[in-house]
Amino acid sequence: MSLTAHGMADEGAKQRIRFVVCLAAGVFPFLGVYTSFFAESAAVQQGLWGLAGNIICLVYYAAPLSTMWDVIRTRNSSSILVALTMMNTLNAALWTTYGVAVADPYIWAPNGIGLALSVMQIALRVVFPARAASALPSHAHHSGASGGSKYARLDEEVPLGNPGH
Repeated sequence: MSLTAHGMADEGAKQRIRFVVCLAAGVFPFLGVYTSFFAESAAVQQGLWGLAGNIICLVYYAAPLSTMWDVIRTRNSSSILVALTMMNTLNAALWTTYGVAVADPYIWAPNGIGLALSVMQIALRVVFPARAASALPSHAHHSGASGGSKYARLDEEVPLGNPGH
C-alpha cells in the first residue's frame, strides 16, 4: 500500500514512505537471518517475529491519527473512509476477542489499541459529519509554484478521455 500511494503523495510524504520501505528492507532480512541462524530457541524466534508483527499492527492502526487531527481541526470527517474504518473495527474486534479468548496479550493488546482507535474514528464521523467539497475551504495555497499541480484533488472533477487531446 505504501508504494501505491507514493506516486500521489507530496514530497514530504514520499520521503516518509521511502524511509519506511528502506527501514523494512533492512530490518526484515536482518531479523530473518538472525532468527534462522543465531536465535537460541524457537521461543526467541517467536518472540522477535511477534514483536515485529505487533509493531506493524500498531503502525497500521495508528496511521489514521493524522487524519483524525485534521477532522478535529476542520470539523469535517470527509477524509475518514467509512468502509475502511468499519473493516478495521471489525478486524480489530475479532482479533481482540480471539486474543482475550486464548489469554494472549501479544494478540489482544495491539488489536485492542487498534479497536479503540477505530472506534474513535467512528465517533469522529458521527460528531463531525462529512461536508461536501463545495463547503470545504479552498485549497489554492496547496498548488505548486506554477499555480497548478500534476495531480487532481479528490474534490475536483477530472475530465475523462484521451489525455493527449
